[in-house]
Amino acid sequence: MKAKNLFQFILAAAIVFVAIKYVVFAQTGNSLDSLMSEEDMKNTGVYKLSTTEKIELKNWIDRNYVKKSKSPLSRGYQQLPTIAEVTFSGQFIRLDDDTIWQIDPKDTAVTQGWLTPVPIKVEYTAVGAYPYTLTNTVTSSKVHARKVSHIPSH
Repeated sequence: MKAKNLFQFILAAAIVFVAIKYVVFAQTGNSLDSLMSEEDMKNTGVYKLSTTEKIELKNWIDRNYVKKSKSPLSRGYQQLPTIAEVTFSGQFIRLDDDTIWQIDPKDTAVTQGWLTPVPIKVEYTAVGAYPYTLTNTVTSSKVHARKVSHIPSH
């Protein structure tokens, strides 16, 4: 009778052990160990964490941050910034991505008429003092611009 009880105890313990191991592996399927290189783990200090701490950190990251898309395309098309503000009679344009553009003086007559919120295509041309072209996607009008850090106060 004792042998039978001992066998049942060992069997139950083995089942519990396998179940616990399964739960831990299920939680760590995309563990930090498999997502990070050794160099990244060293640089961030993750290598010092216990398995439980790594699981908790990964869960916290998953709850609080959205995974970056591998493609710049969203829903099949590229999201263009839109005009947030046209100031100083078309001399400056602020887009909703918080970039600020100074418009070539010969093009301000065009930008004075630009309305919000219109999607704007930004292209780098590397030509002249205004090395970007901003294209209004509604009117197809184009202007030359350069990126600036702020709109000056006049």
